[in-house]
Amino acid sequence: MTWSEAFYAQSQSDFRVFQKLMREKGSGDGAFCHCLHFLQMATEKLAKSFMCLGQTNAPKPTHSAQVKFLQTIATHMSSRNRFKALTNRDLSDFVRVNLPFAQAIQDLAPTSAMARLNAEYPWRNLANEIQCPCLFAYPQFNRTSLMMFANFIEHLLVILK
Repeated sequence: MTWSEAFYAQSQSDFRVFQKLMREKGSGDGAFCHCLHFLQMATEKLAKSFMCLGQTNAPKPTHSAQVKFLQTIATHMSSRNRFKALTNRDLSDFVRVNLPFAQAIQDLAPTSAMARLNAEYPWRNLANEIQCPCLFAYPQFNRTSLMMFANFIEHLLVILK
C-alpha cells in the first residue's frame, strides 16, 4: 500500500463517520464538534492522499493541507482532466465557492497553543474562559453550508478513487 492509498482509505473512513454523526446529530443526538472533527480529518487526509501521489516518503505531519490541495487542483491542467471539468474556469469556480468553508474547517485543527477554537480540545476564548468543544455551538457552521461542503468532499472522494 502506498502513502496515497493509505491516506485515501483513512479519508473515506473518516468521512463515513462524519456522515453517520450528521445523521445522529440530525435526530438530536451527539455533539456537533464530533461531526466537524471527523470532517476536518477526512478532508485533511484526502488532501494528503492527493498531494503524496507517487511519493515514497510520508508527507509532513501537518493539519494544513486541504486549502493548498484545493488551490492546487483548481490551477493545474492535469487536475482539470482528472476531475473531468469542462474548463479550468469550471473547476476553479467549483473550488472558489468551497474554499472559504474549507479554510474554516481546516482552521478547526488544534494547535499546540490551545488558544483558538477547534473541534477536538478545550481552548481559552478571548475573555480567557475555557471553552469545551462538545458544549460549543460553532455558529459559523450552519447545517446547509456544512452539507454543501460535505457533498463537495464526497464528490472529490469519488473522483479520486
